[in-house]
Amino acid sequence: MKLIKPTRRKFLTGAAATLFIPAAPAIIRPVEAQFGGCLPALCATPVAPGCPPCAPIVTVNTKTIDGTAGGQFTRTNTGTITLTTTQTNDVAVLIYYHESDNLAAETIASVTSPNLTWVHHRTYNPTVGGNPWDFEIWYAPAPVAVTAELITITLTGTIDGAAYHAFGVNGCPNISSPWDPNCTLLTSQNSVGPAASNTVAGVDTCSTGPMIIGFTGMANLPTPIIPPGGATPIRADEHNNSPVLFAWFTSFFQNFAVANSGASYTTTPTAGTPFWGMVIDALI
Repeated sequence: MKLIKPTRRKFLTGAAATLFIPAAPAIIRPVEAQFGGCLPALCATPVAPGCPPCAPIVTVNTKTIDGTAGGQFTRTNTGTITLTTTQTNDVAVLIYYHESDNLAAETIASVTSPNLTWVHHRTYNPTVGGNPWDFEIWYAPAPVAVTAELITITLTGTIDGAAYHAFGVNGCPNISSPWDPNCTLLTSQNSVGPAASNTVAGVDTCSTGPMIIGFTGMANLPTPIIPPGGATPIRADEHNNSPVLFAWFTSFFQNFAVANSGASYTTTPTAGTPFWGMVIDALI
């Protein structure tokens, strides 16, 4: 986004009268609004490299997982998943991964379901082993519980293999704006391979009571991934059972009573040295 500098115009009445008329202010988009009106790389006085100041967001409630579901698909551009929750005022979350080792790079075009309005939160598109992969987070405010909510994922094109989880989170103070705004989370992601571990480091949160959400995607080995110490799996691993177009998905969460500051999260495979990626994010 182009930043518009104020225009200063000078008008004289007599010898010393000066009037400054600023130009119209720049439009601040939602992502920039999270960071005080500027993107992290453009902020004038960051408190850490690339990061603007982060005011603490005090949260004392403990968030809980409310219902989970898993899904997968192979060699197509669409998939579904059915989620049931039991609580009011949830945030429904979809975390998604696909590999396109034999096809072009693609992303999610839309996520839809009958009773929820889905919003894109984040995309990570690494090249792993020379091939395009996609990791995404979508969410939807869920003021009432949903039963057998059929969620449809539509991609921009056909991919090799995809796997994903959907779940409800209860306890977020604002279900319409549930994500921690700390800008370190924009790059809390990593892809490696072949490797015996994967680490995302330098994770900070503004929230003093965040729920950390993490997930991994792997392509070349049928190997479960061990979550970081202290984290809990959201549900059992998901995979598409294909011996060739393989996609293996692991997810986890961890509640904290203090803000993360330079936190590090490491996942390891139960065997082998796979190609894989990992994403970390946080709910307020």
